Amino acid sequence: MTLHIKQFLLIAVVAVLYTKASTQPISLPNCPSKCGCVTIPYPFGTTKDCSLDNTFLINCSQTSHVPFFQEEADNYDSDSDYYNISVLNISLDGVLRVAWPISSDCYDEKGKLVNETTPDITLTYFDISSSQNKFIAVGCDTLGIFTAFDSGGKVYATGCVAYCNNLNDTEANKCSGIGCCEISMPQGHLFAEVNYGSKNISDDNHKSVHGFNPCGYAFINELVILSQINHRNVVKLFGFCLETEVLLLVYEFIPNGTVHEHLHGSVTDLHDKNQSIKLTWKTRLRIAKETAGVLAYLHSAASTPIIHRDVKSRNILLDRNLTAKVSDFGASRIVPLDHSQINTLVQGTLGYLDPEYLHTSQLTEKSDVYSFGVVLAELLTGKKALSFDRPEVERNLASYFGSSMKEGRLLHILDQNIDEANIEQVKEGAHIAERCLRVKGEDRPTMKEVAMELEGILVIEEHRWGSDNLSSEETENLIGMKALSFDRPEVDRNLAAYFGSSMKAGRLLHILDKSIDMANIEQLEEAAQIAE
Repeated sequence: MTLHIKQFLLIAVVAVLYTKASTQPISLPNCPSKCGCVTIPYPFGTTKDCSLDNTFLINCSQTSHVPFFQEEADNYDSDSDYYNISVLNISLDGVLRVAWPISSDCYDEKGKLVNETTPDITLTYFDISSSQNKFIAVGCDTLGIFTAFDSGGKVYATGCVAYCNNLNDTEANKCSGIGCCEISMPQGHLFAEVNYGSKNISDDNHKSVHGFNPCGYAFINELVILSQINHRNVVKLFGFCLETEVLLLVYEFIPNGTVHEHLHGSVTDLHDKNQSIKLTWKTRLRIAKETAGVLAYLHSAASTPIIHRDVKSRNILLDRNLTAKVSDFGASRIVPLDHSQINTLVQGTLGYLDPEYLHTSQLTEKSDVYSFGVVLAELLTGKKALSFDRPEVERNLASYFGSSMKEGRLLHILDQNIDEANIEQVKEGAHIAERCLRVKGEDRPTMKEVAMELEGILVIEEHRWGSDNLSSEETENLIGMKALSFDRPEVDRNLAAYFGSSMKAGRLLHILDKSIDMANIEQLEEAAQIAE
């Protein structure tokens, strides 16, 4: 009878863990694509050269061919410094499925506790999904208890009761409380640590059911670990191309170049002119706000904190609407949930590197804050982060910007393309950049604070812009056509219909009045969207 209970338990675990097979992506060239029957897609890999970094390193047992990764055993019942977590399935939609140990409490015929296992697992790099896991307890005198902690240390607890008088009460493939109970985890949270176990619920410690059920069991049906970045201002990765000697990453197409190109030239814009789009103050402010929002998300809102480590104007792309898209996470580092800094080899771009990180090799979220400060200074001044073509005192933008602010010379270093009618908002933006560029990381604001402050400035700017909206007559003049004319082809006669269809087809530039200066294209596009 005991064997029957154990068989039921094992069948339940296997069924839950292996019924969600899916088509897998592919690994790096010349790297093992499988360990046993599990496909290992990049960024995971079975060696350091085949994985993005040690976070994604999967060990492959040469004897059992079972893939696993290791976690520190601080809170786990183990004599080793690490314990192995077997990997069952990996997919690049942000889901990693692994096997999890079973909790148990076992008693002898006199009701004495003879064995008890209570897993207490802390994950360093990943979080446990609350929506895709269930907690199950099996037994006829069993209370299953589940406790979890989020990254902030907040505690969540739940449990269920499994009870029966004899084995015949149980029903196969059902888990409704008779011999087996099943509950969802607390919803809407990402957990960094879980603890679960089984206890007896009667006073006789399993004596009345010992003949067929000396033990109670508790387990998680499958552990789902999330590790994806999902933000509207981050360039989307669509897949990989392995038909070349060097791995190619396939990203969404962003047509308008980089912020660096538009600020410093060397880009052919949408109108086939050998010049960059002149970014207005409002557009620059919005780009700064959107970029700050991404970094704030990576630092505090992503499932696991991430430091970009190479924030610069070349890594901020602009789409058709000049919306910012942050790219190039090749140097990024995942921050363990219980760490505030990482000791690592210095990596980044000169001119943007945090001086504190450069001297100590200690990478923190404030390193991204400094780099963002340089980008904001670029947006304000139109100057490159580092240029040996400038006088020595001006070569490093961060130090030159800081000294200019201290001397009250902001107006002398502003980009000439910024309208000084916006000077109050410009000054506020400059003060944010100055704070981000402070030498000591602890004196800099967080990216969340920066994003909120920039959002506030943008709201004021948009309110001012809204008060200056074009009149209907001025809207007509956008394309230099009368509202209705039978002298035009039939498809063009009604200006409203023609304008709307042209906007949907992305043909605004084809219908604009030729006398309009294309240097003001951002304002024209915004006015056209209002008219639409």
